[in-house]
Amino acid sequence: MEERVEQPVFVHCAANLRVSAFIYLYRQIKQNWSEEEAKVDLEKIWTPNKIWTQFIEEVIKKMMLSAMVVPWHTKNVSQETGFLLLF
Repeated sequence: MEERVEQPVFVHCAANLRVSAFIYLYRQIKQNWSEEEAKVDLEKIWTPNKIWTQFIEEVIKKMMLSAMVVPWHTKNVSQETGFLLLF
């Protein structure tokens, strides 16, 4: 998606459920959206079930843990969330 920043990107799946979870994660991790901002579109489409909620939480947890092993002086720290941006 980053290669097409000047163009619309069409992302889809059969039921539009999985893709909404991945776009939610992309917006939080790559675009530095707050959880509340990212959830607006996610919840317009669906409320993730237990399995998908667990998956989303695990991805975010792994991102937070990854941030802990990077030198503190990195310039890739989100000013909004304080999370390290690894991408």
